[in-house]
Amino acid sequence: MKRGLMAGLACLLIVLVVLLVVGCSVQAGWVPSRGRANFAVGMGQRQFTYVAGKDAAVVRLHLELRVTKGAVAYELVDPTGAVRWEGQSVPGEDVLSLVDYPSIPGRWTLRMGFEGAKGYYAYGFVGQ
Repeated sequence: MKRGLMAGLACLLIVLVVLLVVGCSVQAGWVPSRGRANFAVGMGQRQFTYVAGKDAAVVRLHLELRVTKGAVAYELVDPTGAVRWEGQSVPGEDVLSLVDYPSIPGRWTLRMGFEGAKGYYAYGFVGQ
């Protein structure tokens, strides 16, 4: 009986610590958008969006891109439609970047165009 009670209390404590850590990391204007995946795409495009709030002073994008075959073009578009950052990755030219831009409230879009591509990507948006 004591063993079951102790195990239950330990689980409850772990859940409370996780909730505390997660709750403390999310602040107003700081709602992250992120994802990652391996890909094998003949041709095509993917896009990922982040909505920056009025309180965010900076929009930060982290992009990791490893291409083992083909090519991937990428661009970051702000809410006004202006391309803020762009490039291309081919095998042997990995991308590992962290870029900051003054925030414009609205939808920011990361677009990736694939040309016979295979590899891995990870991205993360955050407004601070």
